[in-house]
Amino acid sequence: MTHRAWFTAILSPFLVTLVAFAATAQRPEPLVLADLRVSGVAVDDDSTSVRRRLGAPVSVDANVFHYRDLDILLKEGRVAILTITGPSRATRRGLRVGDAADDAARRYRPCHADSTLIQICYDPRSFDERVILVAVTRGRVSRIDIGRIIHEP
Repeated sequence: MTHRAWFTAILSPFLVTLVAFAATAQRPEPLVLADLRVSGVAVDDDSTSVRRRLGAPVSVDANVFHYRDLDILLKEGRVAILTITGPSRATRRGLRVGDAADDAARRYRPCHADSTLIQICYDPRSFDERVILVAVTRGRVSRIDIGRIIHEP
């Protein structure tokens, strides 16, 4: 085998591998269960766990605990939706209210996006009601909902 043939035989697969690695390295990871958590509270935690973790809420409506920059909707005593309403709270990947909407696309794999909403699905291959919904106002994140949001028709 000549030097040129050997070089071509080695270089071609290496370049293909390098290009494939670069393409996948820039793509955000899919959602995992840890992404369905804010400030130590996870979707499906019970209300006692929420109070133990965050303390007493600032206020309580029928089934919503209100904390600073975080609302927690309970359904049958369990966390159904975590809503980040202000910049002092962040998703596990660091997305906050006030961030540029483009930050959501860099941190997550949206399954839907338009000028007002970015939807990140937990399992886009099959129906799964767990998602992250990022509300967008004037190109900025205005609210982040995490949890059991999507309902089958």
